[in-house]
Amino acid sequence: MTPDLFAEAPQYAAATFPEPRPFQVAAHQALREGVRAGHRCQLLMSPTGSGKTYLGLRIAHEALLKRKKALFICDRRTLINQTSRTADSYGLSAHGVLMADHWRVDPDMPFQIGSAQTLHRRGISDEFDVIVIDEAHTQLPGAAPRWAAPVRRLGQAVRRRGIGL
Repeated sequence: MTPDLFAEAPQYAAATFPEPRPFQVAAHQALREGVRAGHRCQLLMSPTGSGKTYLGLRIAHEALLKRKKALFICDRRTLINQTSRTADSYGLSAHGVLMADHWRVDPDMPFQIGSAQTLHRRGISDEFDVIVIDEAHTQLPGAAPRWAAPVRRLGQAVRRRGIGL
């Protein structure tokens, strides 16, 4: 990672998140405990509207505060745009979007929100320290489209930590 990347980026410390719900506090703590126990790849399952995107963005934010690079993967244009808007609302506006023809393409930003399909076509870089996969159930063998295989391989790199939502 290039130190200059963070020197020119806006300060991620200014981000503010809404107060978490009790479920989110417990889930976040469980994910942290999993990391401490050596589990590099973890899966969080909860109902629609329970705040998985919120947790994924908090995890990305924690990585960014430690000068790590974070990638949040979505499998649909609507989810990519929604996640980007939500990141903006929390003060994480210093991010790029890895998706064909998106107005916010900026591959030099330490925080990226990426299209699973675009990452499949271009190849997934090993430069990210933390990877969050939204709609992770779409990446399971048998249920996954052909572009999901490279996303499943993300967990194979030792230096990465992945969270599936």
